[in-house]
This record gives sequence, C-alpha cells and structure tokens, in this order.
Amino acid sequence: MKSTPSRRELLTVLASLALLPTRAFGGRMARLRIGDVVPALSLKTAAGDSLALAEQRGRVLLINFFASYCGPCQDELPLLVSLSAQLSRELKAAASKLSLQLLPIGVDERAADSVAMAQRLKVPAPVLLDPDGAARMAFDPQRYPCTFLIDATGIVRHINRGFGPGYRVRVEGWLRGLLSLPASGG
Repeated sequence: MKSTPSRRELLTVLASLALLPTRAFGGRMARLRIGDVVPALSLKTAAGDSLALAEQRGRVLLINFFASYCGPCQDELPLLVSLSAQLSRELKAAASKLSLQLLPIGVDERAADSVAMAQRLKVPAPVLLDPDGAARMAFDPQRYPCTFLIDATGIVRHINRGFGPGYRVRVEGWLRGLLSLPASGG
C-alpha cells in the first residue's frame, strides 16, 4: 500500500532542495567560494572607462569591496594601497613576470560617494563602481570591507570578510604566496 508523505517529510524535502547549489540547475551559486573562477564582469571606472575582469588574466588581483559609510573601509583601503605598492616594487626588483593589480569596487548607490572617498584616501588604482549591484550579486561580499584574492589564472584563492587585528599579516602572506615572493622580514 502506498502511503502519502507527511507534512514534515514534505517540508524536509523542500528544505533540502533549497540548499542545493543553483549552479546545478544552470543558475549561479549564491556565494563565490575559494576555487571558483572569477565572474566575467565589466565594470565602469570612476573615469568612465570600462574594465573587464576577464582581461586581467595573468595578473594577481586584489579585489576590494568598500563603501563610503563603512568605518573599517576607511582604514583598510589605504593599507591595501600601501601593501600593493610595496609588493609591486618587490616584484619589479625581482624581475618577476607576475604583477599585482588592486581593484577597489565602490558599492555606494551614489557613485560620487565612492569616488569622493577614494579621492580623499588618495587611492591611485582604477576605482570601479557598482551602483547597480552587479558585482555584489556576482561576488556576494556579505559585509564591508570584503577582499577577494584572485590568482593569475582567474581563480579565487582567498576571501577576507571584515577588517581587524592580524589583517595585514594575513593578506600580505596570502599575496606573497600568490606572487611567489619570500615571506616578509617583519
């Protein structure tokens, strides 16, 4: 005799289906994970140019999501600018074929707020803008600041959500590994 599933059994099955990655059904994953390929996005820079992430292959990318209203972002972004400049100098001195590109992505609805913050903090990198949320949907940073380290083949290797004690040492260590640079002396 065939029995009908109970309400509880039906809810359990539905809950299980909801947890399956949507990629299995042709959609996108809800969260970008370590080991995933960087999403193929093209974003506008503060200068109005277009920058395609797919065209950055061959470079190690330091993608940082920031917001003008985010207090920790005010401290993190200058640190990333300094760290990327330091490591780029080391790469040049070592005659490395690898390069590092800092790509800060401002998530403010008003792009002018992201641009003003980047200017105030003297960010020399091309500041990318995400007023419509396309990059946030693709990367799912969850909170700000959020930093994604992408290797030269376009694979996400490290993700850091938030900013606090030990941040510089952790991110610098990850970058040195991706760039094949020796550990820092201090």
